[in-house]
Parts: sequence; C-alpha cells; structure tokens
Amino acid sequence: MTEGDGGAFDQAEIEKLFVKAKSSGEAYSFAFGMASKPEDCGLAVSLRKPGEVLKKDLKKASSQIKRVCFGTFTLDGSDVLFQPVAPLKGLVKQLKKRFRDVGMGKYRPVMVGPDGVEIDEDSLPDLEEGAEDDEDAAPQGDEATDDRTAEAAAALKARLVALRTAIEASAPEHAAALANGFAKAVGQMKAGDLVGAGATIEALEKALARLAAAPPPKAPPPSPQADDAAAKLNAALTGLLPRLRALPNRQAQQDLALQARAIAGQIAAGDTVGAVAALRAFAAALTQAETTTAPPRQRVTDLWNSAKEAADTGIAQLQQALRGYRHPDTDRIAEFGLAGLSGGSVQTSLMTALLSHDAASPAERHATARKLAGAIEAYRAHLSGNRLVAHCESNPFGVAIDLRGRLGQALDQIEAALAG
Repeated sequence: MTEGDGGAFDQAEIEKLFVKAKSSGEAYSFAFGMASKPEDCGLAVSLRKPGEVLKKDLKKASSQIKRVCFGTFTLDGSDVLFQPVAPLKGLVKQLKKRFRDVGMGKYRPVMVGPDGVEIDEDSLPDLEEGAEDDEDAAPQGDEATDDRTAEAAAALKARLVALRTAIEASAPEHAAALANGFAKAVGQMKAGDLVGAGATIEALEKALARLAAAPPPKAPPPSPQADDAAAKLNAALTGLLPRLRALPNRQAQQDLALQARAIAGQIAAGDTVGAVAALRAFAAALTQAETTTAPPRQRVTDLWNSAKEAADTGIAQLQQALRGYRHPDTDRIAEFGLAGLSGGSVQTSLMTALLSHDAASPAERHATARKLAGAIEAYRAHLSGNRLVAHCESNPFGVAIDLRGRLGQALDQIEAALAG
C-alpha cells in the first residue's frame, strides 16, 4: 500500500488479484476513485465484494477522491480491461501514471464497454470543475431508484455477455442477423434506454431458443462404399486401442486418447481421406510412446501448492486466536493469512515464476528456470528474516506451525526439479 493513501490503493492486494485474474481468465470487481492528481487516485479490487460496496469503501478511504466508478475487470496479457458500469473520463490516464509510479508499469489500463470494445477516453465528456460523484449529488429520496436502475443495467449487461457467446457459436447463416440485434441492444444500453434494450435482448434470447429447438438438417444417406470404408477405418482404430490402454506413460496415454476421439469424429463425419492420414499419424505416435519410458514432466506449481495448503491450515487455526488482539501485526496475519506474512510482491513474484515455468515450451524452460531460481532465492531471504513468521512459529496459543521448514522443503523440491 502506498504511504499515506488512506487505504485507497493497496498495491499488494491489487497485484495479487491481477495475477489471479490473468491465470484464471475470470472477471473480478473493482472501483476507481478519481482525484485532482494521479498520485492521489484510488483503486480497490476484490474477489467477492461487489463493485458498489468497493465504491463506498474507496470514498471513505481518502478525502482526495472526488468521483468514483465501479464495474468488473479482466486481464488479457498485460492489458487490464476495466469495464465500468458508467465510464469515467480520466480512469486510464490516472491509473497509467499511478501504476508507473509504484512499479506496476508492466500493466496497461484499458477501459472497455459492455461489448468488450476499447473506449477512447478522449471521446468521453469532460467533468465539471469541482463536481462530486453522481451518486453523492443525487437527492436523498432518489437513492432507491438509482440503486434499482443500476441493478437493472447490471442484469441486462450480464444477459448481453451470455448472448454474445451464444451468437458467436451460432450457424453462419443466422449469425449476421443476430449480431445486428446485439449491436442494437448495446446502443440502447449506452443511450440509457434500459426498457428498449431489455426488449431487444428478450427478442434475441427467443430467437436463439427457437434455433436451438429446431431439428438439425438431415444428412444425405451414406453410400454403400462410404459405409464399407467407415467400417474398415473403425476396425483399424479399434485394433489400436489395446496398445493405447497399455501405455505406461499416463500423460502420453491421455494425449493420444484425444487423438483417437478426433479420428472417430472424422470417420463419423465421412472424412475418409483425413481419417486415413490421422490414423497413420496416430499409429506412429503410439509406437513412439511405447518405446519412450521418460516420466511426464512434474509441475513445480503443484509442489508449491501442496506445501502452501498445509501451511494455510496452521495459519487458519492461528487466525482464529488473533482476531481479538487489535494489534497491527496480528491484524495483518488475521486478515491476510500466509500472504500477509510472506509479503505481497515476493509472494506474487514466486507464483508468477512458477506458473510461467510450468507453461513454458522446452525452448523457453532454461530462461524461465533462471527467473524461478531468483524468485526462490528472494522468497527464502524474506521468509528467514520475517519477524512475523518467527512469532507465528513460537505462538503462545499451542498452534503447531512450521512455516520455514515446510515451505523451505517445498522450495528444495522445486530446485531439485529444476536441476533435473
């Protein structure tokens, strides 16, 4: 957290959730607070809290924040895609400078609309000088109406997201008309016409339901020659399956099983030429797998997660005993668990290095192994010199915790895997 920001920009929590969003591909809540200076702007993110709650928390956290927007965000590489309920001019500009100032310059803030398309911030209307947040400026009696409107808009946007996926998966002859209806609904949402948008969305949902219920077009009856070729190909594939089930390498077995299912699909679809070529490649790969005895590559992330889960169990027991003490150190352990002990940036760097190494191609593993070794060294140094870790291990509550021993052993195992 940046010194003196009043909790409006918790850097460790932000970076931790950015890493999680990048690895999971899921959307999480955010609230952004506009300030007079970029260095005073705020950003709150959460795994579980809705954006409306984060908005209120952010405004309480700093008196420098004048306007707040909220919504959800995802990560696409290094791009942080913020999708606010109501776009706020200045979000990208202020966050870009704030990220750069605190050492998070690798992340690029991007503001997108409900359709996922990037919004040009300069095209948004300028804010009036000294204007407060729209919700604060609304009359007290209108708050319930505003809340209901925001909830209705959020529900419609969720339906639009589901529609976009269904339209992309629809048949080409129907996709164009459906896409036009989708664009119309997006335009109505942007114009604030929630009633019109709801009607358009409902019409699209009914159209998709009708298409899903319609019987598929009948395929022409296969010729006797095609039946004979399919029977021979199925017999050849079936004859190879006992060899597949006998493979000692389980990873190779799973990979080749996917190929076998794909070949069966080609045969069923009548793609005789493609199925013949695929069967030959499958037989060659099966022979190679039978003569290869190398075990599957071990995931270093699994080694770390196993030790971390065991450590988390002890920390969870200790958290219960610490919550009533109201001391900064105990509060940090009780609130953040192992992440509070190990340091946000150090923990994030190690996890990022582990995931990168597991996902690396053979040509990339030498470079990712070097980065992972550096992250392990930094984590060891932080863990050995952390007074909070020492306090936890010698706690007076009778909770047995061996963080340095258990996590250190996992780091030893990971280094051994890298050496192998």
